[in-house]
Amino acid sequence: PLHFLVVEDDTEAAQLMQILLQSLGVKTTLAHSAQECMRELALQHRFDRILLDLGLPDSEGEQLIERIEHNHPDNIVIVVSGHEHDVAASGSAIVQQSLLKPITKQALHSVVLTCR
Repeated sequence: PLHFLVVEDDTEAAQLMQILLQSLGVKTTLAHSAQECMRELALQHRFDRILLDLGLPDSEGEQLIERIEHNHPDNIVIVVSGHEHDVAASGSAIVQQSLLKPITKQALHSVVLTCR
């Protein structure tokens, strides 16, 4: 099965995404901070997608994306944000798209389809 890493400091939002992804047949690992995200990547190295909330307590989202790109460049990041995020302007090679909160099952389904 596909394996996604969900990086989201809001526990309820993270659990909701996990439930929605599991209903789509996706295995999900949760990380609630940039530190946890990097620890999971150190263990796993690659996920099918990383769903990344930009507003984390211990790191700017953009900085975390740079760290992921530098250390684990074969990952693909989907930015999850309460605001429109300009993927092209971010200048990151690993950011594929952005999703606007609140996240819907339909939006996650479209992400899952890009993995198949």
